[in-house]
Amino acid sequence: MNQINPTIAAALQPFAPRLEAQVASAHRMYGAPPCPKDCFEWRDERVLMDTAVVCHLEYEAAERGGRENGLQMEPDYPAHATLVAAYIRDINIYDLLDSEQVSRIEADALRSLEGEWA
Repeated sequence: MNQINPTIAAALQPFAPRLEAQVASAHRMYGAPPCPKDCFEWRDERVLMDTAVVCHLEYEAAERGGRENGLQMEPDYPAHATLVAAYIRDINIYDLLDSEQVSRIEADALRSLEGEWA
């Protein structure tokens, strides 16, 4: 079923380089938009086999709460990543994700980002 007739294959052979170039340019054209300057990009390769989910996330660094005379006066806040957008090629799928998926993406991206800095 996946085989092409030899006569048709021979007839299409001269067009193969041009078709390959069109497929390559279409793949570039239908990609996620550039990441905004105040965000970072993280790719989740585990969701789909043939393409990655490109995620744009905002990062908030950890903050240490105020202390006076050795006593903690304000709470500490851990680092946090917030998912802003998630793309499969050029389609934003953020609204299709449930809260568990969003939480997993945020946690995995934060671990990955902190691992790069370690």
